[in-house]
Amino acid sequence: MRNRQNLESIYETVNILMSKISHRLYLAVFGILIIVIVALVSDKATETVTHAIVESKNHRFAIFPFFAEGSKANEIAQTLDSLIAASLEKHESIELIPAAEFMPEVNSASDHQRWTNRLLVSYVLEGAVKLQGDNVRITVQLLDGVSDSHVWAKTYEIKTNQVELIAALIGNNIVSMVNR
Repeated sequence: MRNRQNLESIYETVNILMSKISHRLYLAVFGILIIVIVALVSDKATETVTHAIVESKNHRFAIFPFFAEGSKANEIAQTLDSLIAASLEKHESIELIPAAEFMPEVNSASDHQRWTNRLLVSYVLEGAVKLQGDNVRITVQLLDGVSDSHVWAKTYEIKTNQVELIAALIGNNIVSMVNR
């Protein structure tokens, strides 16, 4: 029964990824699907598949939607998400998985790990935006997608007009951390 649930979960993930990726990745996904089928005979199917994906690709990233309270803070969070994604996409060593497009809100650590496994990513970026008058506090953390351990975290206190600069800085910090 567990293998059937794993197969259904992996099948759903592959279908989602197939609808989001370019043709050049189609063959890679097909190869991954073969790995998935072979891994299903093991009790550690999800772990095996995740490790195979992480080892076979450059750095696969998912940016989880930044948490924000209030419409202005939410607007800043969405802008920050987009700018960081644009910054990361410039680097050949990073493959960005558009998690926000099909992922429900992550409410707990178990939700976080479940979606990290489903997206088959090596890193997850998440954060929060808090608006305090004309100032913004941005908290960002980079997590290892396999072990769920912290790789890097930082809090920035900025003015609202500095969001673009901070997004570029965050992107550069992330690239430096993962390319060590």
